[in-house]
Amino acid sequence: MEEILASIRALTHIPGVIAISAGRNITDRAGGATHGVLVTLESQSDLPGYLQHPDHQAVGTCCASTVRCSRWITNAKRYR
Repeated sequence: MEEILASIRALTHIPGVIAISAGRNITDRAGGATHGVLVTLESQSDLPGYLQHPDHQAVGTCCASTVRCSRWITNAKRYR
């Protein structure tokens, strides 16, 4: 799992990505999730490019074969 998390964290080179945090869940409030990922984008308009980027697609393919359950929440913050 650590290799997958490292590959997710390495996606910060994708245009529009400000930061990525990924790691093991340490609370009992995550609905059974064992790990979590937070991607912060410059703006909502950066989301399609992030999702369609070949490196994101490659990591997503790897995760799809490993991750049992996922929940996606998108949040973009414009820094000015």
